[in-house]
Amino acid sequence: MAKLSPLGARIFGTLFLFIFFAGGSIFTFLTVREAAKVIATYSWKKTECEILSSSVGESEGRGEKTFSCDLYYRYRFNQQVFESDRLQINRKRFSDYSDAARVVAQYPAETGSHCYVNSARPAEAVLKRGPLWILFGIPFSLIFVTIGAGGLYFVWRKPREKASDSNHQEPLSEKVSAQNFLGCLVAFFAIFLLVGASVFFLFFVRPVFKIMSAREWPPVPCTIISSDVRTHSGDDTTTYSVNIFYRYEINGREYKSNRYHFFGGSSSGYDGKAAVVARYPEGSQTVCYVNPDNPVEAVLERAFTPEAWFGLIPLVFLGVGAFGIFSTVRSFRRKARLSREANVPGHLLRAGTWINETAAIVLKPAMPPFVKLIALICFALFWNGIISVFIWQVIKGWKNHRPEW
Repeated sequence: MAKLSPLGARIFGTLFLFIFFAGGSIFTFLTVREAAKVIATYSWKKTECEILSSSVGESEGRGEKTFSCDLYYRYRFNQQVFESDRLQINRKRFSDYSDAARVVAQYPAETGSHCYVNSARPAEAVLKRGPLWILFGIPFSLIFVTIGAGGLYFVWRKPREKASDSNHQEPLSEKVSAQNFLGCLVAFFAIFLLVGASVFFLFFVRPVFKIMSAREWPPVPCTIISSDVRTHSGDDTTTYSVNIFYRYEINGREYKSNRYHFFGGSSSGYDGKAAVVARYPEGSQTVCYVNPDNPVEAVLERAFTPEAWFGLIPLVFLGVGAFGIFSTVRSFRRKARLSREANVPGHLLRAGTWINETAAIVLKPAMPPFVKLIALICFALFWNGIISVFIWQVIKGWKNHRPEW
């Protein structure tokens, strides 16, 4: 097997690390731009307004029904009257009807409220200032930038010549470089850990909490408005989801919902979804379960469904991140310990026992070679599996004369 030349290794490493640097830089720029818009609304002047109309809007697009908050309000600023329909600085659509209904319920029609007006452009106003959690996306994207820039530095920096003297101490600069490299590796695996933990919480832990809470929700009669299987066509695969829209009454007031279960998303397998839809034909009467503390929240199926298993997939990311951080820190600690022992002149002191400097020291690997091989193969399959998706999209787009870079 031909060995990659030092220059070839540097070029390969440069291309690999540049993906992190460029992708992280673009994502950081977009996040900063959106965060700047949100932060700007916190300097807008709070003004009284009147809600003229308030409802949940529906729209169809790409085989999926989405919902919006259709709010229209009037306000007075600088002796002038303005009207607006903007809820937040960035317009948002919801896949869950109850999410949009929950927001609309906060702004009933023909009532007074407050909006935030841009003093420089009074015609621009919002009812709600955006959440500041978007700022947490900036440090996350900067991790990619740091890994890319730091890796490029280590790939192209000129190596220092090592002194032949056995008693020569490791320069402080090299110790700092090793610590920086350790930090980059830990940050790299921390990305997997944080992403895995976050997605696992959103797609498994939180729905499980909802299921446990819904066991106490009372059953309420409801009527099926529409029922069908939604088709989500991708470039290579087609997935399906259950789309059931129903209405129910609480204390004489009508509510609507499209939530079938707490595990959202779509998956392959048309027959299973069609069987669910067949149980809820349009116009039929059934029972849904409604949150007594928040009547806009309802669900048809409050038990575990097969889609719940997909929520366990993020554990792969979480495991890779945790194992990578543990292995990296352990390896560096072991190397640091051996380095300290090697620099002790004349003898080593361990557990109160003096060892002669002429004695042979047998170093055993912390991890057997076959374990390292299996770990590298698993990581390569995992990493290349992710990259291959993007590469295949580029190739397919190029073949169809529609490159999607």
